[in-house]
Amino acid sequence: MRVRIIRRKNGTCLIEWMVGENTFRGWVPDSEVSDISGTTGLVEQPDVAVPYTGAPWRELASMTATPIDLERELRRRGIWTIEDLRANPNIAQAAIQSVYGYDLAALLNNAARHEKGL
Repeated sequence: MRVRIIRRKNGTCLIEWMVGENTFRGWVPDSEVSDISGTTGLVEQPDVAVPYTGAPWRELASMTATPIDLERELRRRGIWTIEDLRANPNIAQAAIQSVYGYDLAALLNNAARHEKGL
């Protein structure tokens, strides 16, 4: 399977691969990676890699934004119709970022507490 090489360290590679819509990472010995070209290579069985889990995002996230919040922000910025949305995608994107910005702040706070073991 074609994998992306994220990092090499002490004779091992941190690789990344997709299965369906899910992205996985794991450590494999350098010898398991062949046909290396830039930041990609081939690994026969990436699913046997030592898992690299990263942060437990699903446990740290708290999604408080609602569709009502988004509608309010879109309208505040002048996006009232589908035509408005098509004509002003950057403004719509800014509205989405504004609504979810509060959730980003909560995620950052939760991540900091997680790092401290709280």
